[in-house]
Amino acid sequence: DQFANPIVLERAMQKKGRNIVLEQRTKAEADPAVAAASILAREKFVLWLREGGKRFGIDELPKGVSATVKDIGRALFERFGPGALAMVSKTHFKTTAEVVGTTV
Repeated sequence: DQFANPIVLERAMQKKGRNIVLEQRTKAEADPAVAAASILAREKFVLWLREGGKRFGIDELPKGVSATVKDIGRALFERFGPGALAMVSKTHFKTTAEVVGTTV
């Protein structure tokens, strides 16, 4: 599926030392294999949010970039340090910089 600007994703992968061919297209779930993978990935993600939250005393980690997400991120950062954010978030996103008070 097409998640973001390909240049942004490729740059992020290159920073991690990954040089891969990235193929994105809209309506990819029309392919039954992609649709099945999407269902399985979503279920795993939802379970991961619950399990990740429980590790830090939260019922479930929230999704997105809402004020609640940022508040919980700040609380995790203050209580457990930056390593906690690395365990539960995509730290290359702008929201992490907002949570820890730095600029991207």
